[in-house]
Amino acid sequence: MKYRFLNNLIFVLRKMRDRSFVNVISLIHCVLKVASAYSFVVVVPYVSLAKKEGISQHEIFITLSIWILGIFIVRYINTCLENYLSVYYNDFRQSENRILLNSIMEISYEHLEKSEYLDAYQKALNALRRNFTGIEGMLRKFYELIVAVINLLISVVICSELDIRFIVIILIFSCLSCTVNLFSTKKKHDIKVAIAPKERYSNIISSMLLNLKYQVGFRRFHARTLMLNQYDEAINECVINENKGAKYELSVLSFSAILTVFQNITLYAVLLIALINGKIGVAEWILYTGVMGVMTGSISMLIKLLSDMRYDSVLVDDYRYFMENLLEKTYQKNDKRIKESLETASIIEMKRVSFQYPNANLPVIIDMDFKIYPGQHVAFVGINGAGKSTIINLISGLYTAQTGHIYLNGINVKNLDYAILSSQISVAYQDSAIFPLTIAENIAMLPQKSINMQKVIEIAKILEIDDFIKALPNGYETYLSKDIDSKGIFLSGGQMQKISIARALYIERYANYYIR
Repeated sequence: MKYRFLNNLIFVLRKMRDRSFVNVISLIHCVLKVASAYSFVVVVPYVSLAKKEGISQHEIFITLSIWILGIFIVRYINTCLENYLSVYYNDFRQSENRILLNSIMEISYEHLEKSEYLDAYQKALNALRRNFTGIEGMLRKFYELIVAVINLLISVVICSELDIRFIVIILIFSCLSCTVNLFSTKKKHDIKVAIAPKERYSNIISSMLLNLKYQVGFRRFHARTLMLNQYDEAINECVINENKGAKYELSVLSFSAILTVFQNITLYAVLLIALINGKIGVAEWILYTGVMGVMTGSISMLIKLLSDMRYDSVLVDDYRYFMENLLEKTYQKNDKRIKESLETASIIEMKRVSFQYPNANLPVIIDMDFKIYPGQHVAFVGINGAGKSTIINLISGLYTAQTGHIYLNGINVKNLDYAILSSQISVAYQDSAIFPLTIAENIAMLPQKSINMQKVIEIAKILEIDDFIKALPNGYETYLSKDIDSKGIFLSGGQMQKISIARALYIERYANYYIR
Protein backbone atom coordinates (compact mmCIF):
# COMPACT_ATOMS: atom_id res chain seq x y z
CA MET A 1 0.00 0.00 0.00
CA LYS A 2 2.80 2.38 0.97
CA TYR A 3 4.55 2.12 -2.38
CA ARG A 4 1.46 1.66 -4.56
CA PHE A 5 1.78 5.07 -6.21
CA LEU A 6 5.41 4.41 -7.20
CA ASN A 7 4.56 0.89 -8.38
CA ASN A 8 1.79 2.23 -10.61
CA LEU A 9 4.06 4.96 -11.97
CA ILE A 10 6.73 2.34 -12.81
CA PHE A 11 4.00 0.18 -14.42
CA VAL A 12 2.95 3.09 -16.65
CA LEU A 13 6.54 4.05 -17.55
CA ARG A 14 7.33 0.45 -18.50
CA LYS A 15 4.75 0.75 -21.24
CA MET A 16 7.06 3.37 -22.76
CA ARG A 17 10.32 1.45 -22.53
CA ASP A 18 10.17 0.33 -26.19
CA ARG A 19 9.32 3.84 -27.39
CA SER A 20 12.67 5.58 -26.96
CA PHE A 21 12.01 8.17 -29.67
CA VAL A 22 8.85 9.37 -27.92
CA ASN A 23 10.74 9.52 -24.61
CA VAL A 24 13.41 11.72 -26.20
CA ILE A 25 10.74 14.01 -27.71
CA SER A 26 9.04 14.25 -24.30
CA LEU A 27 12.30 15.20 -22.57
CA ILE A 28 13.09 17.83 -25.22
CA HIS A 29 9.59 19.16 -24.70
CA CYS A 30 10.28 19.41 -20.94
CA VAL A 31 13.55 21.32 -21.49
CA LEU A 32 11.89 23.80 -23.86
CA LYS A 33 9.04 24.38 -21.41
CA VAL A 34 11.56 25.20 -18.67
CA ALA A 35 13.32 27.62 -21.05
CA SER A 36 9.97 29.24 -21.92
CA ALA A 37 9.11 29.70 -18.24
CA TYR A 38 12.20 31.83 -17.60
CA SER A 39 12.40 33.49 -21.02
CA PHE A 40 10.73 36.80 -20.12
CA VAL A 41 11.81 36.85 -16.45
CA VAL A 42 15.34 38.05 -17.24
CA VAL A 43 14.45 40.59 -19.95
CA VAL A 44 13.75 43.65 -17.74
CA PRO A 45 16.71 43.06 -15.40
CA TYR A 46 18.95 42.68 -18.48
CA VAL A 47 17.80 46.07 -19.85
CA SER A 48 18.37 47.74 -16.51
CA LEU A 49 21.84 46.26 -16.04
CA ALA A 50 22.78 46.95 -19.68
CA LYS A 51 22.04 50.64 -19.21
CA LYS A 52 24.21 50.72 -16.09
CA GLU A 53 27.05 49.13 -18.05
CA GLY A 54 26.71 51.80 -20.76
CA ILE A 55 25.63 49.47 -23.56
CA SER A 56 24.02 51.42 -26.41
CA GLN A 57 20.28 51.25 -27.06
CA HIS A 58 20.97 49.90 -30.56
CA GLU A 59 22.85 46.89 -29.14
CA ILE A 60 20.16 46.37 -26.52
CA PHE A 61 17.48 46.46 -29.22
CA ILE A 62 19.30 43.89 -31.39
CA THR A 63 19.91 41.62 -28.38
CA LEU A 64 16.27 41.82 -27.29
CA SER A 65 15.05 41.22 -30.87
CA ILE A 66 17.15 38.09 -31.16
CA TRP A 67 16.02 37.04 -27.69
CA ILE A 68 12.31 37.50 -28.49
CA LEU A 69 12.70 35.77 -31.87
CA GLY A 70 14.36 32.85 -30.10
CA ILE A 71 11.49 32.69 -27.62
CA PHE A 72 8.91 32.51 -30.42
CA ILE A 73 10.93 29.80 -32.19
CA VAL A 74 11.15 27.79 -28.97
CA ARG A 75 7.41 28.12 -28.38
CA TYR A 76 6.63 27.17 -31.98
CA ILE A 77 8.81 24.05 -31.68
CA ASN A 78 7.10 23.30 -28.38
CA THR A 79 3.67 23.55 -29.99
CA CYS A 80 4.75 21.16 -32.77
CA LEU A 81 6.07 18.70 -30.19
CA GLU A 82 2.81 18.93 -28.22
CA ASN A 83 0.82 18.13 -31.36
CA TYR A 84 3.08 15.18 -32.15
CA LEU A 85 2.76 13.85 -28.58
CA SER A 86 -1.03 14.29 -28.67
CA VAL A 87 -1.22 12.13 -31.81
CA TYR A 88 1.05 9.54 -30.20
CA TYR A 89 -0.94 9.46 -26.95
CA ASN A 90 -4.15 9.01 -28.93
CA ASP A 91 -2.63 5.97 -30.70
CA PHE A 92 -1.30 4.74 -27.35
CA ARG A 93 -4.76 4.99 -25.76
CA GLN A 94 -6.39 3.15 -28.66
CA SER A 95 -3.84 0.32 -28.51
CA GLU A 96 -4.38 -0.05 -24.74
CA ASN A 97 -8.15 -0.07 -25.32
CA ARG A 98 -7.68 -2.87 -27.83
CA ILE A 99 -5.70 -4.89 -25.28
CA LEU A 100 -8.50 -4.42 -22.74
CA LEU A 101 -11.21 -5.39 -25.25
CA ASN A 102 -9.22 -8.46 -26.27
CA SER A 103 -8.89 -9.39 -22.60
CA ILE A 104 -12.64 -9.22 -21.95
CA MET A 105 -13.12 -11.64 -24.86
CA GLU A 106 -10.61 -14.04 -23.30
CA ILE A 107 -12.35 -14.12 -19.94
CA SER A 108 -14.39 -17.19 -19.02
CA TYR A 109 -17.96 -16.74 -20.29
CA GLU A 110 -19.61 -17.76 -17.03
CA HIS A 111 -17.81 -14.91 -15.26
CA LEU A 112 -19.26 -12.37 -17.68
CA GLU A 113 -22.66 -13.04 -16.10
CA LYS A 114 -21.37 -11.77 -12.74
CA SER A 115 -21.87 -8.06 -12.13
CA GLU A 116 -18.66 -7.84 -10.07
CA TYR A 117 -16.60 -8.66 -13.17
CA LEU A 118 -18.51 -6.21 -15.35
CA ASP A 119 -18.16 -3.47 -12.72
CA ALA A 120 -14.44 -4.21 -12.49
CA TYR A 121 -14.25 -3.97 -16.29
CA GLN A 122 -16.09 -0.63 -16.22
CA LYS A 123 -13.58 0.72 -13.68
CA ALA A 124 -10.67 -0.60 -15.75
CA LEU A 125 -12.18 1.13 -18.78
CA ASN A 126 -12.22 4.42 -16.86
CA ALA A 127 -8.41 4.23 -16.72
CA LEU A 128 -8.31 4.41 -20.55
CA ARG A 129 -11.38 6.44 -21.39
CA ARG A 130 -10.11 10.04 -21.25
CA ASN A 131 -7.01 11.83 -22.50
CA PHE A 132 -5.81 13.32 -19.22
CA THR A 133 -6.76 10.68 -16.65
CA GLY A 134 -5.77 7.13 -15.86
CA ILE A 135 -2.80 5.56 -17.61
CA GLU A 136 -2.37 8.24 -20.27
CA GLY A 137 -2.95 11.00 -17.72
CA MET A 138 -0.28 9.62 -15.40
CA LEU A 139 2.15 9.43 -18.30
CA ARG A 140 1.48 13.01 -19.43
CA LYS A 141 1.63 14.40 -15.91
CA PHE A 142 4.92 12.64 -15.18
CA TYR A 143 6.67 14.80 -17.78
CA GLU A 144 4.81 17.89 -16.59
CA LEU A 145 6.01 16.99 -13.10
CA ILE A 146 9.60 17.02 -14.33
CA VAL A 147 9.08 20.55 -15.68
CA ALA A 148 7.49 21.75 -12.44
CA VAL A 149 10.29 20.26 -10.31
CA ILE A 150 13.07 21.80 -12.45
CA ASN A 151 11.34 25.20 -12.43
CA LEU A 152 10.92 24.99 -8.69
CA LEU A 153 14.55 24.02 -8.05
CA ILE A 154 15.88 26.89 -10.20
CA SER A 155 13.59 29.43 -8.53
CA VAL A 156 14.42 28.13 -5.03
CA VAL A 157 18.16 28.45 -5.71
CA ILE A 158 17.68 32.06 -6.90
CA CYS A 159 15.33 33.07 -4.08
CA SER A 160 17.35 31.39 -1.32
CA GLU A 161 20.17 33.84 -2.02
CA LEU A 162 17.78 36.66 -1.14
CA ASP A 163 16.00 35.45 1.99
CA ILE A 164 15.48 32.03 3.60
CA ARG A 165 12.01 33.18 4.65
CA PHE A 166 10.90 32.52 1.07
CA ILE A 167 11.51 28.82 1.50
CA VAL A 168 9.81 28.68 4.93
CA ILE A 169 6.68 30.45 3.65
CA ILE A 170 6.50 28.16 0.64
CA LEU A 171 6.84 25.00 2.75
CA ILE A 172 4.05 26.07 5.14
CA PHE A 173 1.54 26.85 2.41
CA SER A 174 2.58 23.81 0.34
CA CYS A 175 1.92 21.41 3.23
CA LEU A 176 -1.55 22.90 3.74
CA SER A 177 -2.40 22.61 0.02
CA CYS A 178 -1.13 19.02 -0.19
CA THR A 179 -3.25 17.96 2.79
CA VAL A 180 -6.40 19.45 1.26
CA ASN A 181 -5.73 17.86 -2.15
CA LEU A 182 -5.17 14.41 -0.66
CA PHE A 183 -8.68 14.42 0.78
CA SER A 184 -10.04 15.64 -2.56
CA THR A 185 -8.42 12.75 -4.46
CA LYS A 186 -9.92 10.09 -2.17
CA LYS A 187 -13.36 11.67 -2.48
CA LYS A 188 -13.17 11.63 -6.31
CA HIS A 189 -12.30 7.93 -6.39
CA ASP A 190 -15.04 6.99 -3.91
CA ILE A 191 -17.58 8.69 -6.16
CA LYS A 192 -16.26 6.84 -9.26
CA VAL A 193 -16.55 3.50 -7.45
CA ALA A 194 -20.10 4.32 -6.29
CA ILE A 195 -21.41 5.19 -9.75
CA ALA A 196 -19.62 2.43 -11.74
CA PRO A 197 -22.65 0.02 -11.82
CA LYS A 198 -25.11 2.78 -12.74
CA GLU A 199 -22.71 4.19 -15.31
CA ARG A 200 -22.43 0.77 -16.94
CA TYR A 201 -26.22 0.36 -16.93
CA SER A 202 -26.80 3.81 -18.47
CA ASN A 203 -24.24 2.98 -21.20
CA ILE A 204 -26.11 -0.25 -21.98
CA ILE A 205 -29.46 1.55 -22.28
CA SER A 206 -27.89 4.33 -24.34
CA SER A 207 -26.42 1.81 -26.80
CA MET A 208 -29.80 0.05 -27.03
CA LEU A 209 -31.58 3.33 -27.79
CA LEU A 210 -29.11 3.95 -30.62
CA ASN A 211 -29.40 0.40 -31.99
CA LEU A 212 -31.89 0.10 -34.87
CA LYS A 213 -32.52 -3.54 -34.01
CA TYR A 214 -34.12 -2.53 -30.70
CA GLN A 215 -35.95 0.45 -32.17
CA VAL A 216 -38.53 -1.87 -33.78
CA GLY A 217 -39.43 -3.34 -30.39
CA PHE A 218 -39.51 0.06 -28.70
CA ARG A 219 -42.02 1.33 -31.25
CA ARG A 220 -44.08 -1.84 -31.47
CA PHE A 221 -44.53 -2.18 -27.71
CA HIS A 222 -44.50 1.56 -26.89
CA ALA A 223 -41.45 1.04 -24.66
CA ARG A 224 -39.90 4.47 -25.16
CA THR A 225 -41.17 5.83 -21.83
CA LEU A 226 -40.01 2.71 -19.96
CA MET A 227 -36.48 2.80 -21.41
CA LEU A 228 -36.07 6.55 -20.96
CA ASN A 229 -37.22 6.24 -17.34
CA GLN A 230 -34.65 3.49 -16.78
CA TYR A 231 -31.98 5.67 -18.35
CA ASP A 232 -33.02 8.69 -16.26
CA GLU A 233 -32.87 6.69 -13.03
CA ALA A 234 -29.38 5.43 -13.82
CA ILE A 235 -27.96 8.71 -15.11
CA ASN A 236 -29.59 10.82 -12.36
CA GLU A 237 -27.83 8.82 -9.67
CA CYS A 238 -24.55 9.35 -11.53
CA VAL A 239 -25.23 13.08 -11.87
CA ILE A 240 -26.19 13.46 -8.18
CA ASN A 241 -22.94 11.79 -7.06
CA GLU A 242 -20.86 13.73 -9.60
CA ASN A 243 -22.48 16.99 -8.46
CA LYS A 244 -21.55 16.17 -4.87
CA GLY A 245 -17.98 15.59 -6.05
CA ALA A 246 -18.00 18.83 -8.06
CA LYS A 247 -19.21 20.83 -5.05
CA TYR A 248 -16.55 19.26 -2.85
CA GLU A 249 -13.87 19.94 -5.47
CA LEU A 250 -15.07 23.55 -5.80
CA SER A 251 -14.69 24.06 -2.06
CA VAL A 252 -11.19 22.53 -2.25
CA LEU A 253 -10.23 24.81 -5.16
CA SER A 254 -11.62 27.84 -3.34
CA PHE A 255 -9.60 27.02 -0.23
CA SER A 256 -6.49 26.43 -2.37
CA ALA A 257 -7.04 29.78 -4.11
CA ILE A 258 -7.26 31.54 -0.73
CA LEU A 259 -4.03 29.85 0.35
CA THR A 260 -2.33 30.99 -2.88
CA VAL A 261 -3.47 34.58 -2.35
CA PHE A 262 -2.11 34.65 1.22
CA GLN A 263 1.12 33.03 0.03
CA ASN A 264 1.64 35.63 -2.70
CA ILE A 265 0.82 38.55 -0.36
CA THR A 266 3.35 37.25 2.15
CA LEU A 267 6.07 36.74 -0.48
CA TYR A 268 5.52 40.16 -2.06
CA ALA A 269 5.65 41.76 1.40
CA VAL A 270 9.07 40.16 2.01
CA LEU A 271 10.30 41.45 -1.37
CA LEU A 272 8.93 44.95 -0.71
CA ILE A 273 10.64 45.12 2.67
CA ALA A 274 13.94 44.07 1.06
CA LEU A 275 13.51 46.79 -1.59
CA ILE A 276 12.73 49.49 1.01
CA ASN A 277 15.68 48.47 3.18
CA GLY A 278 18.00 48.71 0.17
CA LYS A 279 18.99 45.05 0.13
CA ILE A 280 17.97 44.83 -3.53
CA GLY A 281 17.62 47.33 -6.36
CA VAL A 282 14.73 47.84 -8.77
CA ALA A 283 16.25 45.48 -11.36
CA GLU A 284 16.74 42.75 -8.78
CA TRP A 285 13.22 43.38 -7.43
CA ILE A 286 11.79 42.84 -10.91
CA LEU A 287 13.93 39.71 -11.37
CA TYR A 288 12.89 38.22 -8.04
CA THR A 289 9.25 39.12 -8.66
CA GLY A 290 9.33 37.23 -11.97
CA VAL A 291 11.16 34.29 -10.41
CA MET A 292 8.71 34.28 -7.54
CA GLY A 293 5.84 34.12 -10.04
CA VAL A 294 7.45 31.08 -11.67
CA MET A 295 8.11 29.54 -8.27
CA THR A 296 4.56 29.94 -6.92
CA GLY A 297 3.17 28.74 -10.25
CA SER A 298 5.46 25.69 -10.12
CA ILE A 299 4.39 24.91 -6.56
CA SER A 300 0.70 25.15 -7.44
CA MET A 301 1.31 22.99 -10.51
CA LEU A 302 3.34 20.49 -8.49
CA ILE A 303 0.62 20.11 -5.87
CA LYS A 304 -2.10 19.76 -8.51
CA LEU A 305 -0.06 17.26 -10.52
CA LEU A 306 0.68 15.11 -7.47
CA SER A 307 -2.98 15.19 -6.46
CA ASP A 308 -4.14 14.31 -9.99
CA MET A 309 -1.50 11.62 -10.35
CA ARG A 310 -2.63 10.09 -7.08
CA TYR A 311 -6.15 9.91 -8.51
CA ASP A 312 -4.76 8.50 -11.76
CA SER A 313 -2.86 5.94 -9.69
CA VAL A 314 -6.14 4.74 -8.19
CA LEU A 315 -7.57 4.31 -11.70
CA VAL A 316 -4.43 2.42 -12.73
CA ASP A 317 -4.98 0.25 -9.63
CA ASP A 318 -8.45 -0.62 -10.93
CA TYR A 319 -6.99 -1.41 -14.36
CA ARG A 320 -4.26 -3.61 -12.92
CA TYR A 321 -6.69 -5.37 -10.58
CA PHE A 322 -8.82 -6.36 -13.56
CA MET A 323 -5.93 -7.30 -15.85
CA GLU A 324 -3.59 -8.94 -13.34
CA ASN A 325 -5.94 -10.44 -10.75
CA LEU A 326 -9.44 -11.12 -12.08
CA LEU A 327 -8.28 -11.84 -15.59
CA GLU A 328 -5.46 -14.16 -14.57
CA LYS A 329 -7.85 -16.16 -12.38
CA THR A 330 -10.46 -16.53 -15.10
CA TYR A 331 -8.39 -16.92 -18.27
CA GLN A 332 -9.55 -19.85 -20.34
CA LYS A 333 -6.09 -20.09 -21.86
CA ASN A 334 -3.65 -21.94 -19.72
CA ASP A 335 -0.14 -23.11 -20.54
CA LYS A 336 -0.85 -26.47 -18.93
CA ARG A 337 -3.87 -27.18 -21.13
CA ILE A 338 -3.70 -29.38 -24.21
CA LYS A 339 -3.31 -27.29 -27.35
CA GLU A 340 -3.06 -30.05 -29.96
CA SER A 341 -6.07 -30.48 -32.24
CA LEU A 342 -8.18 -33.63 -31.83
CA GLU A 343 -7.78 -35.57 -35.07
CA THR A 344 -10.78 -37.91 -34.97
CA ALA A 345 -14.24 -37.79 -33.46
CA SER A 346 -14.82 -39.96 -30.45
CA ILE A 347 -17.27 -40.33 -27.60
CA ILE A 348 -18.76 -37.30 -25.82
CA GLU A 349 -19.23 -38.44 -22.24
CA MET A 350 -20.73 -36.85 -19.12
CA LYS A 351 -20.02 -38.47 -15.76
CA ARG A 352 -22.12 -37.42 -12.75
CA VAL A 353 -22.24 -33.79 -13.90
CA SER A 354 -24.09 -31.23 -11.79
CA PHE A 355 -24.44 -27.52 -12.47
CA GLN A 356 -26.11 -24.62 -10.70
CA TYR A 357 -26.24 -21.03 -11.96
CA PRO A 358 -24.89 -18.30 -9.64
CA ASN A 359 -27.57 -16.97 -7.25
CA ALA A 360 -29.97 -19.75 -8.30
CA ASN A 361 -31.82 -21.65 -5.56
CA LEU A 362 -31.61 -25.08 -7.21
CA PRO A 363 -29.21 -26.82 -9.61
CA VAL A 364 -30.41 -27.11 -13.21
CA ILE A 365 -28.53 -30.41 -13.79
CA ILE A 366 -27.98 -33.09 -11.13
CA ASP A 367 -25.66 -36.12 -11.53
CA MET A 368 -26.16 -36.40 -15.30
CA ASP A 369 -24.58 -39.35 -17.13
CA PHE A 370 -24.64 -40.06 -20.87
CA LYS A 371 -22.47 -41.06 -23.83
CA ILE A 372 -22.78 -39.95 -27.43
CA TYR A 373 -20.95 -42.09 -29.99
CA PRO A 374 -19.55 -40.98 -33.37
CA GLY A 375 -22.22 -40.83 -36.07
CA GLN A 376 -25.12 -40.66 -33.63
CA HIS A 377 -27.88 -38.05 -33.93
CA VAL A 378 -29.08 -37.13 -30.44
CA ALA A 379 -31.91 -34.79 -29.39
CA PHE A 380 -32.32 -33.31 -25.90
CA VAL A 381 -36.04 -32.77 -25.30
CA GLY A 382 -37.64 -31.01 -22.36
CA ILE A 383 -39.68 -28.09 -21.08
CA ASN A 384 -38.29 -24.53 -20.92
CA GLY A 385 -35.59 -24.30 -18.29
CA ALA A 386 -35.00 -28.06 -18.19
CA GLY A 387 -31.29 -27.55 -18.96
CA LYS A 388 -31.06 -28.38 -22.67
CA SER A 389 -29.00 -25.27 -23.56
CA THR A 390 -27.01 -25.64 -20.35
CA ILE A 391 -25.84 -29.11 -21.46
CA ILE A 392 -24.65 -27.67 -24.78
CA ASN A 393 -22.88 -24.80 -23.01
CA LEU A 394 -21.15 -27.26 -20.68
CA ILE A 395 -19.99 -29.46 -23.57
CA SER A 396 -18.75 -26.47 -25.57
CA GLY A 397 -16.86 -25.08 -22.57
CA LEU A 398 -18.85 -21.91 -21.94
CA TYR A 399 -19.68 -23.14 -18.43
CA THR A 400 -17.73 -25.32 -16.02
CA ALA A 401 -19.54 -28.05 -14.10
CA GLN A 402 -19.38 -27.75 -10.32
CA THR A 403 -19.14 -31.53 -9.94
CA GLY A 404 -18.49 -34.39 -12.31
CA HIS A 405 -16.51 -34.53 -15.54
CA ILE A 406 -17.06 -34.08 -19.27
CA TYR A 407 -14.86 -36.01 -21.68
CA LEU A 408 -14.20 -35.35 -25.34
CA ASN A 409 -12.19 -37.99 -27.19
CA GLY A 410 -11.34 -39.39 -23.76
CA ILE A 411 -9.89 -36.06 -22.60
CA ASN A 412 -11.43 -34.00 -19.81
CA VAL A 413 -12.62 -30.73 -21.39
CA LYS A 414 -11.10 -28.86 -18.42
CA ASN A 415 -7.69 -29.92 -19.72
CA LEU A 416 -8.36 -28.70 -23.29
CA ASP A 417 -7.36 -25.25 -24.43
CA TYR A 418 -10.57 -23.35 -25.14
CA ALA A 419 -9.51 -22.45 -28.69
CA ILE A 420 -9.02 -26.15 -29.45
CA LEU A 421 -12.29 -27.12 -27.77
CA SER A 422 -14.33 -24.50 -29.65
CA SER A 423 -12.75 -25.54 -32.97
CA GLN A 424 -14.01 -29.10 -32.43
CA ILE A 425 -17.64 -28.13 -31.84
CA SER A 426 -19.90 -26.39 -34.34
CA VAL A 427 -23.03 -24.87 -32.76
CA ALA A 428 -26.12 -23.21 -34.26
CA TYR A 429 -28.14 -21.61 -31.48
CA GLN A 430 -31.87 -20.93 -31.58
CA ASP A 431 -31.36 -17.24 -30.79
CA SER A 432 -29.15 -16.41 -33.76
CA ALA A 433 -26.39 -13.88 -33.14
CA ILE A 434 -26.07 -11.57 -36.12
CA PHE A 435 -23.13 -9.16 -36.01
CA PRO A 436 -22.79 -5.74 -37.68
CA LEU A 437 -20.53 -7.28 -40.34
CA THR A 438 -20.96 -8.27 -43.98
CA ILE A 439 -22.90 -11.43 -44.85
CA ALA A 440 -19.66 -13.23 -45.77
CA GLU A 441 -17.99 -12.19 -42.51
CA ASN A 442 -21.07 -13.27 -40.53
CA ILE A 443 -20.88 -16.74 -42.08
CA ALA A 444 -17.11 -17.30 -41.93
CA MET A 445 -16.43 -15.19 -38.81
CA LEU A 446 -13.09 -14.25 -40.35
CA PRO A 447 -11.59 -11.04 -41.79
CA GLN A 448 -12.62 -10.50 -45.42
CA LYS A 449 -9.18 -11.35 -46.83
CA SER A 450 -9.12 -14.71 -45.00
CA ILE A 451 -12.54 -15.94 -46.12
CA ASN A 452 -12.90 -18.92 -48.47
CA MET A 453 -15.65 -17.39 -50.64
CA GLN A 454 -16.16 -20.59 -52.62
CA LYS A 455 -16.99 -22.41 -49.38
CA VAL A 456 -19.34 -19.59 -48.30
CA ILE A 457 -21.23 -19.67 -51.61
CA GLU A 458 -21.50 -23.49 -51.54
CA ILE A 459 -23.07 -23.37 -48.08
CA ALA A 460 -25.42 -20.54 -49.09
CA LYS A 461 -26.62 -22.64 -52.03
CA ILE A 462 -27.25 -25.63 -49.76
CA LEU A 463 -29.38 -23.43 -47.49
CA GLU A 464 -31.10 -21.78 -50.48
CA ILE A 465 -30.08 -18.22 -49.63
CA ASP A 466 -27.53 -17.73 -52.43
CA ASP A 467 -30.06 -16.22 -54.87
CA PHE A 468 -31.37 -13.83 -52.21
CA ILE A 469 -27.85 -12.66 -51.32
CA LYS A 470 -26.73 -12.21 -54.95
CA ALA A 471 -29.82 -10.08 -55.61
CA LEU A 472 -28.60 -7.53 -53.06
CA PRO A 473 -26.66 -4.52 -54.48
CA ASN A 474 -23.48 -5.51 -52.62
CA GLY A 475 -24.07 -9.25 -52.59
CA TYR A 476 -22.06 -11.03 -49.95
CA GLU A 477 -20.45 -7.68 -49.02
CA THR A 478 -23.82 -6.35 -47.76
CA TYR A 479 -23.73 -5.31 -44.10
CA LEU A 480 -26.32 -6.84 -41.78
CA SER A 481 -26.74 -3.51 -40.01
CA LYS A 482 -27.80 -0.02 -40.95
CA ASP A 483 -25.64 1.37 -38.13
CA ILE A 484 -22.49 0.64 -40.16
CA ASP A 485 -23.79 1.18 -43.69
CA SER A 486 -27.00 2.93 -44.76
CA LYS A 487 -27.28 0.30 -47.53
CA GLY A 488 -27.23 -2.47 -44.96
CA ILE A 489 -30.23 -4.73 -44.39
CA PHE A 490 -32.16 -6.42 -41.59
CA LEU A 491 -32.91 -10.12 -41.90
CA SER A 492 -36.09 -11.96 -41.06
CA GLY A 493 -36.06 -14.52 -38.24
CA GLY A 494 -35.80 -17.42 -40.71
CA GLN A 495 -32.98 -15.77 -42.64
CA MET A 496 -31.05 -15.17 -39.41
CA GLN A 497 -31.45 -18.84 -38.54
CA LYS A 498 -30.00 -19.81 -41.93
CA ILE A 499 -27.03 -17.47 -41.46
CA SER A 500 -26.44 -19.07 -38.07
CA ILE A 501 -26.59 -22.58 -39.58
CA ALA A 502 -24.29 -21.45 -42.43
CA ARG A 503 -21.82 -20.22 -39.82
CA ALA A 504 -21.86 -23.59 -38.11
CA LEU A 505 -21.47 -25.42 -41.43
CA TYR A 506 -18.52 -23.23 -42.46
CA ILE A 507 -16.42 -24.52 -39.56
CA GLU A 508 -17.95 -28.01 -39.62
CA ARG A 509 -15.13 -29.37 -41.79
CA TYR A 510 -12.75 -28.51 -38.90
CA ALA A 511 -15.16 -29.66 -36.20
CA ASN A 512 -15.87 -33.18 -35.02
CA TYR A 513 -19.24 -32.36 -33.45
CA TYR A 514 -22.20 -30.41 -34.86
CA ILE A 515 -24.86 -29.14 -32.43
CA ARG A 516 -28.08 -27.41 -33.38
